[in-house]
Amino acid sequence: MPEDLTEPRPFWEKPLSNLQMFDVGMRSNFVAAWHAAKLMAPQKSGLIVATSGYVGVTYTYGVVFGTCKSGVDRMARDMAIELKPHNVASLSIWLGLTFTERAERNLGRNPAMKSQTVTNPLVGSSVEFPGRVIVALATDPNIMQRSAAPSLPLSSRANMASPTSTGMSLRLCVSSAVPPSGRPSDGHDARGHTWRD
Repeated sequence: MPEDLTEPRPFWEKPLSNLQMFDVGMRSNFVAAWHAAKLMAPQKSGLIVATSGYVGVTYTYGVVFGTCKSGVDRMARDMAIELKPHNVASLSIWLGLTFTERAERNLGRNPAMKSQTVTNPLVGSSVEFPGRVIVALATDPNIMQRSAAPSLPLSSRANMASPTSTGMSLRLCVSSAVPPSGRPSDGHDARGHTWRD
């Protein structure tokens, strides 16, 4: 992903090369799902997960970033429709800010981002968290009921507990009405676990 993609400048002041996000985001998701579906559809089981976020429906880093996230969400929904007869689930999970090295740099360079819903560190997660969510989804016996949902936002307001290295079980919230911003403002769930792992 280009470093300047997340810079706070309008799209016409950023290089056209930022469109490579379409390859990194949408195209790579499609290619991976295409290969996975060729294996999963004949065996009549499987799960394809795209990672996205609230940025797909709200302005965050700019036109290209938001468009890619919206596209990934739509792709996951449409794939779910075509995969359903084969008992293969497809969905897009919405996570809060993932604390990658780039995210940490962006927050350091632009402290105002900390007050925005989608980049607020209090609703963020470690880089390991998405994998834990996907494992929980893969072992969910009712996964087909979640397939084709508009998105799968994760929220402590409903029935989600943050997984930690102590092995706490992960339960998922499926309410599309509760964006990641619905987490408690102090960054902890009801049991006092932090969202940052």
